[in-house]
Order: sequence, then structure tokens, then C-alpha cells
Amino acid sequence: MSLLNEICNDLTNESAGLPNTLRKALMLAYELQSQELKDWATCELYGYRTADLTPDYRRLNLPVFGTFHGPFQGKMTKVPISTNGLHESVKGYADTLVFTESVAALESMLSSHHEAFYRTFNPELTKLLRNSVPMTGDMVLFEAYHQIPRYLFARIADSVKTRLLIFVLGWQEKNMTPGNTGNGNAKHYMVRNIFNTTISGGNNIIVTGEVVRQSHNLVQNGNIDSLLEHLRSNGVGEDDLRDLNNAVVSEPNVPGNGFGPKVTAWLGKMTTKAISGAWQASVSDAPAMLVKALQQFYGG
Repeated sequence: MSLLNEICNDLTNESAGLPNTLRKALMLAYELQSQELKDWATCELYGYRTADLTPDYRRLNLPVFGTFHGPFQGKMTKVPISTNGLHESVKGYADTLVFTESVAALESMLSSHHEAFYRTFNPELTKLLRNSVPMTGDMVLFEAYHQIPRYLFARIADSVKTRLLIFVLGWQEKNMTPGNTGNGNAKHYMVRNIFNTTISGGNNIIVTGEVVRQSHNLVQNGNIDSLLEHLRSNGVGEDDLRDLNNAVVSEPNVPGNGFGPKVTAWLGKMTTKAISGAWQASVSDAPAMLVKALQQFYGG
């Protein structure tokens, strides 16, 4: 099995560990001589050194909560706090959590039983908030924090997987392997162009901004009609639905929790259509929707 196929299968297999998949992506980056892919995979594996280097999908806009103490052992918890009174130089830090940790740390958090995590503000920022949020009854801000729902960390992991999947499917759609991508500047240009439009989130990453309807339980295990109807409601054309139906029928047995080569090729074609605008869908959401729908159809 080629490295591209291994990565693709890992990304469509819920049980595959993300750090191991990113190590394969790092191997691919060296084969492709892509410095951009090397840097991205390395940062995801080891963590980002600074907030400035951290991509947007790792930035979480969160409400601020506080604990207030007052006379006679008075206490108020989980009180929403406005940050509007803060200076712009620190307001961004208060409103946004930048998750710089490695994907191994991310998976460790997702494997825990906690439904939410907390980030407590440092004393300096807490003092600034205390001065900007007057309270009645002599209540004083004692602690300020973010409460981060577990699903937001799952969203970061999904973003990493989806971006890498779009990159790999883009190569497969063009029938490219590390050995046949051309030479010199032309090869580097091709690699950089696909990286910029799939992983880094350049100007072409969002094509239309249309809302993609999530599958939830709309797709039933083994029911091809429910799969096709769900994809039809998300703007997939009849010709593409017919191609998918033919691919599914011709591949009744899929390898493990992945997809067969014809279904994988169909995914690559649809990703390319989203990038080019031929399919009116959001590049950041549509591939994940397709993969999720197919996983539900196959019972993954």
C-alpha cells in the first residue's frame, strides 16, 4: 500500500491515532521535499512554539467566567464577565484561547472522562478584569477563567484530519505519487499550491461559505438511499451521486474501517470540485461531511 493510501485510510479510520498519521505525513513531506508540509506536521506533533505561529483552527473564542467573593463568606460562581472594559492589547488574550499543545496532548484530553476543561487567568489579567467589572454588594472578582467544552478540542482534531485528508485526496485525484510529481520548480510549485489551498487555509480555502448540513443520524447503516438523499440535500449533483452509487455497489467489502479505492477516488473528485467551485460547498466542511456520511453508511 502506498504512503498516500496509508494516510488516507488512517484518516477515515476513527481508531487510528492522529500522532502516528502525522508521522506518516512527515515522511510524505520529506518524499515530496515540501518544507511547508514538514513544518506543519512537525508543529502538530511537537506543539507550536508561540501563539503567533498557531493556525486559526486552534484558536477558540470563548466566554469568560468568574468567581466572586464578598462579605460574610459570600460567593458567586460561574458569573459571565464582559471583557469590553479591557484595553485592546489584552482583550484578545482574554477572549481567545490559543491551543498550542501537540496532537498527543490533544488526544490525551479527548480520551479523558472530563466534559469540560478550564483555563485560569493569571493574577495580572484577573486584576485588570476586577477593575473593569464593578459588582454590587462589595463582591470582588477572585478568579477568572475560560470553560472549554470537550467538543471544541474534538473540533481541532477533526480540522487537522480533514485538512490532511483534503491534501492527500488532492494528490490522488491528480493521480500523483511522490515519484511522479515532476521535477524542480514545477514540482515545488504544485506541492505548495495544494498545501496552501488545503492545509494552511489560504485565500481559496473557503469557496462559497454555504452551510453544510451535518449527517448526524440521517444516513443509515447499509442504506444507500439514505446516503444518496443526504448528499443530495448538500448539493451533490445527480451525476456524482450515480458515480458514488456505482462505486459502492462494485465494492461491497471495504478494507477494515476505511473505503475501497473507487469510493476513495470519488472522495478525491468531490474535494477537487469543492476547491474549484464546481461543487458549491465549503472546502473546510464538505470533505468532513462526506467522510462522516460514508462512515455511517458503512457502519464505522
